[in-house]
Amino acid sequence: MSYEDQGLFLDGKGDAIGVDNTQGDLMNSRAYDVFGKIAYWFDDDRRLQLSVNRYRIEGQNDYVGVLGDRNAGVPTTSRRGDPQGSAPFNSVWTTGVTWDDYDLAGMHLNVLGFYQDYESLFGATNSGTFQDPAIAPVGTLYDQTMAETRKYGIKTSLTKEGLWDDRVKLTFGFDAMRDDTEQYLWGTDRTYVPKVKYTDLSPFAQIDFSPIESLTFSAGARYEYAKLDVASYRGRWPPTTACG
Repeated sequence: MSYEDQGLFLDGKGDAIGVDNTQGDLMNSRAYDVFGKIAYWFDDDRRLQLSVNRYRIEGQNDYVGVLGDRNAGVPTTSRRGDPQGSAPFNSVWTTGVTWDDYDLAGMHLNVLGFYQDYESLFGATNSGTFQDPAIAPVGTLYDQTMAETRKYGIKTSLTKEGLWDDRVKLTFGFDAMRDDTEQYLWGTDRTYVPKVKYTDLSPFAQIDFSPIESLTFSAGARYEYAKLDVASYRGRWPPTTACG
């Protein structure tokens, strides 16, 4: 477990560095990370393992940027203030289940199933792409985007060692993953980036050849089938052509 509380960053002259309220910033933020792993051996060759990781970092929204002047050699700085909107953050849950069988007909089988839930909130701005006169006068609407991603899949490998007097090792495997991602406007619940569904299927093979103990040659091949589906949508104000 870990916890981190970062304050304002200063430059070499002791002046405050300009905070990035839109993308989010490491300074003036708090973060925690919790990781756990537990495994159970059914016998000398078979093991089941569960791992869980929770990480979150969030800005404290205690500072606003003060624009500098490039021509005058004045850098951007920060001052105490209350930025618009909610504080930016990144949040992720990752879980994995691993099965190892070290003696499956004389081979090593490894299977990993995983799931990840990721969220990222960007800071508020009155960007022109956020405006809609039906909600607020143009130029006055502050909004912020939220990106959400769900990933899950499986990774497998089957390895045979000890071939040709321990000179050759063969590995075969198959990976599969599904990624569902979307990005929307947090404050007004509008589509910003349409839902995207990505599927990847990848069989592979590898051979390791060791003519002598201190030298190994490796060669392999991997085939990837990838499919990307993007939902139909219509852009925000001003009206744009439908996409899909």
